[in-house]
Amino acid sequence: MEKDFFNRFVDDLKSINFSGKILFAALSEPLLHKDIGYFISILRKKLNNVSIEVVTNGDVLNASRLKNLFESGLNTLNISMYDGKEQIQSFEKMIKEAGVQKSNVILRRRYLEDGNYGITLTNKCGAIDIGEIAPVEELPLQKVCYYPFYHMMVDFNGDVMPCPHDWQKKGIIGNLNHNSIMEVWTGKKEEFLRRNLSNSNRNIDPCKECDVPGDLVGEERYKDWKKSHKKTPF
Repeated sequence: MEKDFFNRFVDDLKSINFSGKILFAALSEPLLHKDIGYFISILRKKLNNVSIEVVTNGDVLNASRLKNLFESGLNTLNISMYDGKEQIQSFEKMIKEAGVQKSNVILRRRYLEDGNYGITLTNKCGAIDIGEIAPVEELPLQKVCYYPFYHMMVDFNGDVMPCPHDWQKKGIIGNLNHNSIMEVWTGKKEEFLRRNLSNSNRNIDPCKECDVPGDLVGEERYKDWKKSHKKTPF
């Protein structure tokens, strides 16, 4: 993601008084971006009330970088640990050296222990065959999904997807180089997804290949949408 685009994106968020969460994650390792500290500082300067988070595997993290991330304005750093429990001691030492509040750094187990990885494994909308590791019921699932009611994912080139599980990028609903955030958020493609998913119909791309429950977060936003559309037939 280029600086010019990111600044336009943040200005667009500012124009609608956005005060939610900005999460650097999905399809990449955020700390490999040389301008990640700059991006965080711009967000904090222009959108003082937002919550800024980063998800990282921690491979390129050190005490100095950790300190700089929080000095730039980061609220929470989520570290996904894949190697083993020995990583806990290493990261806790790093946190102490950086002088960062321990509660602001979340260590997430992603290594095998007690028969699980500390996370529900999913097929990323059909991009991954997880086979017998995490068998699911027949697809497409027949259940509501809340993702399009509270979330959007912005790719490096401005493409917008309503779901972070769409690794094959089949569900692009707009591009922020050509559309404003509100144009995408209220656009026909997003509304098409919401109407179908509100009726538990996932027989659409990319949802028909997705095994994610999709109802763990976002119910309140879903109910808000239902209420605002109560006069419109689904």
